[in-house]
Amino acid sequence: MRLGLGLGITAGGFVAAPGIAMPVLSLTGGTVDAPLLPQLNTGAFTPINGAVDTHASTDWQIATDAAFITIVWSALASASLTQITVGLALNETTTYYARARHNGATYQSKYSTAVMFNTLTVFVTTPAITSPAPAATGISETPAITSSAFAVTNGSDAHASTDWQVAGDAGFTTIVAQSLADATNLESWTIPAGNLLVNTGYFVRVRHTGTAQGASAWSPAISFTTAAAFANPWDLGNVTYDNKALDVSAQGTLPTGMAISPDGTRLFVVCASNNTMFQYNLSVAGDISTAVYSGTSRFVGNEESSPEGLALSADGMKIYLIGGVSKRVYQYNLAIPFFLATTGVTGGVFMSQDNAPTGISFSADGMKLYMTGRVNNRFYQYNLSTAWAANSASYSGISLQHTLSGFLYGCFISPDGTRLFGAVSNKDVRQWNLGTANNIGTGGSVIKSVILTAQVTSISDVNFSADGTKMYVVNRGGSTIEQYSL
Repeated sequence: MRLGLGLGITAGGFVAAPGIAMPVLSLTGGTVDAPLLPQLNTGAFTPINGAVDTHASTDWQIATDAAFITIVWSALASASLTQITVGLALNETTTYYARARHNGATYQSKYSTAVMFNTLTVFVTTPAITSPAPAATGISETPAITSSAFAVTNGSDAHASTDWQVAGDAGFTTIVAQSLADATNLESWTIPAGNLLVNTGYFVRVRHTGTAQGASAWSPAISFTTAAAFANPWDLGNVTYDNKALDVSAQGTLPTGMAISPDGTRLFVVCASNNTMFQYNLSVAGDISTAVYSGTSRFVGNEESSPEGLALSADGMKIYLIGGVSKRVYQYNLAIPFFLATTGVTGGVFMSQDNAPTGISFSADGMKLYMTGRVNNRFYQYNLSTAWAANSASYSGISLQHTLSGFLYGCFISPDGTRLFGAVSNKDVRQWNLGTANNIGTGGSVIKSVILTAQVTSISDVNFSADGTKMYVVNRGGSTIEQYSL
């Protein structure tokens, strides 16, 4: 039991009792425009009147009134003996009162005289998490966390850095990932792979730091729950059907090729029944079930009587068609990116390597073109002297033989050039891993494949979302586009 400081009585009169001196409290930086996480200080622990004692702990308190009826923060019996940083961000432009007392092993001091202080009138505004949404579910392993824009209340400052934290609990005692004093990812940060577990709840928060005004308070934390299984982009090892499809039969039957814009909001399909390309608009990016025919089409029968695969340039200003009879790549120039209103067509290189070309794809930089042929059952690689100019293509002499059963139709190469995919007549999609990016000659044998007989009656093309987590397959026999998740 600690004894409070008081007076003792002896036969000779009043004598001060032993005890601990009342500490004197101060704030680092003063009491005007104090930071939202102020640092409190006391003098040394001082036994008085002959007391012998050791400093065991300190009680710290902050309130909104001098009588300490409304205490907003406290740290009792704290091991921070003479200095502590307040662990809860205070409100801006507010008057507070702070006090402290020292606890010895035997004695206890009185509380210090309360110190009144005012928090900042110019400060970095507390940010908010803008994505993901609060209580979001189905979150991926590497979600992008975004915050509101940097702002300063009653003044100005430059955004110096941002602190990002992800925890397994609302109190942020179990940090699972963080990036502190991050001067690069100021308003958006992607959680690195390997930190989040499937089907697990997490909390995330952020704070901004200004060059002159220092750190804001931490944002209110938001929670999210990860997906039951994480996506494995560009890998056919765990493909699942999304139970989503687009029926194109109202526009044309026997679809042979498709391409989708990088943002997942524009889809293009070519049908052999009427030799026409059609444009569809997706109200939900990447979700094929939300696709609606735009009313825009382009007849290609003047160029090709057997249209096959489609591809798009990265900027959306060109769409490419490979012809099964003419054995040429046709380049259609668009007036508006990813809008099927053509301004002209260019007949590209004659594909003499196979008598029945079927699929087409480009490297991410537009300097290489890839074609599949079902007669020789090979992938062929072409070099372009001008990026995305089909008429500048020349055969490189590099090819990759498909040695398994079935004939090659559509093809697709991943943006990093390390994964090659082929749609095969056996109603499956097959994957090759390239040892050298964009060089199909280093593909070796099939690494993985997925059989799609449950949804597809005959396959003619394959395409992917820009992030490689969605796969789209052209079901020629059923006149549908089928959607899968990787």
